[in-house]
Amino acid sequence: MIADDSWLHALTEALAWACFVAGAALRFWATLYIGGRKERVLVVDGPYSLCRHPLYLGSLLLGVSAGLFFESPATLLALLVVATVYMRSTVPIEEAVLRARHQDAFDAYAAFVPRWWPRRLKVRTPAEITVDVRKLWLECARASRWAWLPAVGLALRYVRTLGWLPRLLRVP
Repeated sequence: MIADDSWLHALTEALAWACFVAGAALRFWATLYIGGRKERVLVVDGPYSLCRHPLYLGSLLLGVSAGLFFESPATLLALLVVATVYMRSTVPIEEAVLRARHQDAFDAYAAFVPRWWPRRLKVRTPAEITVDVRKLWLECARASRWAWLPAVGLALRYVRTLGWLPRLLRVP
Protein backbone atom coordinates (compact mmCIF):
# COMPACT_ATOMS: atom_id res chain seq x y z
CA MET A 1 0.00 0.00 0.00
CA ILE A 2 1.21 3.51 -0.79
CA ALA A 3 1.67 5.93 2.11
CA ASP A 4 -1.09 8.56 2.13
CA ASP A 5 1.34 11.46 2.47
CA SER A 6 3.63 10.45 -0.41
CA TRP A 7 3.92 12.00 -3.85
CA LEU A 8 3.23 8.55 -5.34
CA HIS A 9 -0.14 8.42 -3.55
CA ALA A 10 -1.05 11.89 -4.86
CA LEU A 11 0.00 10.93 -8.38
CA THR A 12 -1.86 7.60 -8.25
CA GLU A 13 -5.02 9.26 -6.97
CA ALA A 14 -4.80 12.03 -9.60
CA LEU A 15 -4.35 9.44 -12.37
CA ALA A 16 -7.22 7.38 -10.96
CA TRP A 17 -9.56 10.39 -11.01
CA ALA A 18 -8.38 11.42 -14.48
CA CYS A 19 -9.03 7.92 -15.87
CA PHE A 20 -12.37 7.73 -14.05
CA VAL A 21 -13.62 11.11 -15.32
CA ALA A 22 -12.34 10.50 -18.87
CA GLY A 23 -13.80 6.97 -18.98
CA ALA A 24 -17.16 8.00 -17.50
CA ALA A 25 -17.41 11.03 -19.80
CA LEU A 26 -16.52 8.95 -22.87
CA ARG A 27 -19.03 6.25 -21.95
CA PHE A 28 -21.77 8.83 -21.32
CA TRP A 29 -21.02 10.68 -24.55
CA ALA A 30 -20.97 7.45 -26.56
CA THR A 31 -24.20 6.33 -24.86
CA LEU A 32 -25.90 9.55 -25.95
CA TYR A 33 -24.89 8.88 -29.55
CA ILE A 34 -25.58 5.15 -29.73
CA GLY A 35 -28.64 4.88 -27.44
CA GLY A 36 -31.59 3.77 -29.51
CA ARG A 37 -29.87 4.28 -32.88
CA LYS A 38 -27.51 1.35 -33.21
CA GLU A 39 -30.16 -0.97 -34.62
CA ARG A 40 -31.14 1.48 -37.38
CA VAL A 41 -27.97 3.26 -38.53
CA LEU A 42 -24.21 2.92 -38.56
CA VAL A 43 -23.23 5.48 -35.93
CA VAL A 44 -20.11 7.28 -37.17
CA ASP A 45 -20.44 10.68 -35.53
CA GLY A 46 -19.62 12.15 -32.15
CA PRO A 47 -17.31 9.86 -30.19
CA TYR A 48 -17.66 7.26 -32.96
CA SER A 49 -15.81 9.64 -35.28
CA LEU A 50 -12.75 9.41 -32.99
CA CYS A 51 -12.63 5.62 -32.53
CA ARG A 52 -14.92 2.74 -33.47
CA HIS A 53 -15.43 1.51 -29.90
CA PRO A 54 -15.61 4.47 -27.51
CA LEU A 55 -17.79 2.53 -25.04
CA TYR A 56 -15.09 -0.12 -24.67
CA LEU A 57 -12.35 2.51 -24.47
CA GLY A 58 -14.35 4.28 -21.74
CA SER A 59 -14.77 0.97 -19.91
CA LEU A 60 -11.04 0.30 -20.17
CA LEU A 61 -10.27 3.71 -18.67
CA LEU A 62 -12.75 3.00 -15.86
CA GLY A 63 -11.08 -0.36 -15.23
CA VAL A 64 -7.67 1.32 -15.07
CA SER A 65 -9.13 3.84 -12.62
CA ALA A 66 -10.34 0.95 -10.43
CA GLY A 67 -6.86 -0.55 -10.26
CA LEU A 68 -5.43 2.87 -9.42
CA PHE A 69 -8.10 3.66 -6.80
CA PHE A 70 -7.45 0.26 -5.18
CA GLU A 71 -3.71 1.01 -5.33
CA SER A 72 -3.20 -2.56 -6.37
CA PRO A 73 -0.84 -3.47 -9.21
CA ALA A 74 -2.27 -7.02 -9.18
CA THR A 75 -5.82 -5.73 -9.56
CA LEU A 76 -4.75 -3.32 -12.29
CA LEU A 77 -2.98 -6.09 -14.19
CA ALA A 78 -5.94 -8.47 -13.77
CA LEU A 79 -8.37 -5.82 -15.02
CA LEU A 80 -6.19 -5.07 -18.03
CA VAL A 81 -5.89 -8.79 -18.90
CA VAL A 82 -9.65 -9.36 -18.55
CA ALA A 83 -10.45 -6.23 -20.58
CA THR A 84 -8.00 -7.22 -23.31
CA VAL A 85 -9.35 -10.77 -23.57
CA TYR A 86 -12.94 -9.52 -23.57
CA MET A 87 -12.35 -6.82 -26.15
CA ARG A 88 -10.31 -9.07 -28.44
CA SER A 89 -13.04 -11.73 -28.38
CA THR A 90 -16.11 -9.45 -28.55
CA VAL A 91 -15.11 -6.68 -30.94
CA PRO A 92 -14.41 -8.87 -34.00
CA ILE A 93 -17.88 -10.41 -33.63
CA GLU A 94 -19.52 -6.99 -33.30
CA GLU A 95 -17.61 -5.68 -36.29
CA ALA A 96 -18.62 -8.72 -38.36
CA VAL A 97 -22.27 -7.97 -37.55
CA LEU A 98 -21.80 -4.32 -38.50
CA ARG A 99 -20.01 -5.29 -41.71
CA ALA A 100 -22.83 -7.69 -42.64
CA ARG A 101 -25.49 -5.09 -41.82
CA HIS A 102 -23.84 -2.02 -43.39
CA GLN A 103 -21.37 -3.57 -45.91
CA ASP A 104 -19.35 -0.95 -47.82
CA ALA A 105 -20.33 1.85 -45.43
CA PHE A 106 -18.74 -0.02 -42.53
CA ASP A 107 -15.61 -0.83 -44.56
CA ALA A 108 -15.19 2.87 -45.42
CA TYR A 109 -15.74 3.82 -41.78
CA ALA A 110 -13.26 1.17 -40.56
CA ALA A 111 -10.65 2.37 -43.05
CA PHE A 112 -10.92 5.95 -41.77
CA VAL A 113 -11.57 5.59 -38.00
CA PRO A 114 -9.21 3.61 -35.73
CA ARG A 115 -10.60 0.74 -33.69
CA TRP A 116 -9.35 1.80 -30.22
CA TRP A 117 -7.11 4.83 -29.86
CA PRO A 118 -8.04 8.13 -31.52
CA ARG A 119 -5.37 9.38 -33.92
CA ARG A 120 -6.98 12.76 -34.32
CA LEU A 121 -9.27 14.78 -32.12
CA LYS A 122 -11.46 16.35 -34.78
CA VAL A 123 -15.02 15.32 -33.95
CA ARG A 124 -17.52 15.04 -36.74
CA THR A 125 -21.10 15.47 -35.64
CA PRO A 126 -24.40 16.67 -37.07
CA ALA A 127 -26.22 19.58 -35.46
CA GLU A 128 -28.97 17.21 -34.27
CA ILE A 129 -29.43 13.50 -33.63
CA THR A 130 -32.63 11.57 -32.94
CA VAL A 131 -32.62 8.93 -30.22
CA ASP A 132 -35.11 6.56 -28.65
CA VAL A 133 -35.40 7.94 -25.10
CA ARG A 134 -36.37 4.57 -23.55
CA LYS A 135 -33.34 2.84 -25.06
CA LEU A 136 -31.15 5.79 -24.12
CA TRP A 137 -32.39 5.53 -20.51
CA LEU A 138 -31.54 1.81 -20.48
CA GLU A 139 -28.03 2.54 -21.80
CA CYS A 140 -27.54 5.23 -19.13
CA ALA A 141 -28.71 2.83 -16.40
CA ARG A 142 -26.14 0.28 -17.58
CA ALA A 143 -23.41 2.93 -17.68
CA SER A 144 -24.22 4.16 -14.16
CA ARG A 145 -22.87 0.93 -12.67
CA TRP A 146 -19.39 2.43 -12.86
CA ALA A 147 -20.22 5.23 -10.40
CA TRP A 148 -19.36 3.05 -7.39
CA LEU A 149 -15.65 2.62 -8.33
CA PRO A 150 -14.13 5.57 -6.41
CA ALA A 151 -16.09 4.75 -3.22
CA VAL A 152 -15.13 1.07 -3.33
CA GLY A 153 -11.49 1.98 -3.96
CA LEU A 154 -11.41 4.32 -0.98
CA ALA A 155 -13.23 1.77 1.22
CA LEU A 156 -10.81 -1.00 0.24
CA ARG A 157 -7.80 1.19 0.99
CA TYR A 158 -9.31 2.06 4.39
CA VAL A 159 -10.06 -1.59 5.25
CA ARG A 160 -6.49 -2.56 4.34
CA THR A 161 -5.17 -0.01 6.86
CA LEU A 162 -7.16 -1.63 9.69
CA GLY A 163 -5.00 -4.74 9.53
CA TRP A 164 -7.80 -7.25 10.12
CA LEU A 165 -8.38 -8.14 6.49
CA PRO A 166 -7.55 -11.85 6.17
CA ARG A 167 -4.19 -12.48 4.52
CA LEU A 168 -5.86 -14.46 1.75
CA LEU A 169 -7.96 -11.43 0.75
CA ARG A 170 -5.08 -8.93 0.66
CA VAL A 171 -4.27 -7.92 -2.86
CA PRO A 172 -0.85 -6.40 -3.48
